[in-house]
Amino acid sequence: MVRQGTALAAIALVGTTIACSDPKPPASKGAIDAALGTGACQFLPFSQTTISYGDPVPGGARITDGESDYSVSCSAFGEGAGFRVTASMSGGGRAIYMNGFLTTATSDSDDGCFSSSEAPAGHLVGQATVNVSLNGRGYAGEDGDCWISVGPNDYSNGKARGILCCHEIAGETSGDVCAISGADFVIENCDVVAD
Repeated sequence: MVRQGTALAAIALVGTTIACSDPKPPASKGAIDAALGTGACQFLPFSQTTISYGDPVPGGARITDGESDYSVSCSAFGEGAGFRVTASMSGGGRAIYMNGFLTTATSDSDDGCFSSSEAPAGHLVGQATVNVSLNGRGYAGEDGDCWISVGPNDYSNGKARGILCCHEIAGETSGDVCAISGADFVIENCDVVAD
């Protein structure tokens, strides 16, 4: 009788442990429409100069981490006097990574990378590190080459919607240089602390 009672107590304890575990957070989601080129990217065929996942407009389609061959990870959170945006999206032989610290825009915040409508007063703007992989070819843009702009109502802890711009991203071969202009992106269900 004691053994049966002990077994029932053990089963009840296991059930309580399972019931009390934290729910799994929703998978990260994202979308981006980035075109590399405008006379650059001479080492890539035109058909390979885009990274397009989902649709970054409000209510548009998103790719979800772990679905099909997609991988999405991101962070979006307040940091000191600004906002940190980090995102990585990949699938189909292409990948893009961006990491930027954004603060309130001024007239010369972006070194002319954005048009006046892409980074007006009130937006958050910041330099970014960007890495791109297109079917085995790698490209990198550093702070000063790449920028992120996010609208005043388009970010909060765990999500952001904005625009990515790079004056240039350099490939691994001398002279292999691309640019990114006006790439819309959105990230959702992101971490709210640094990875």
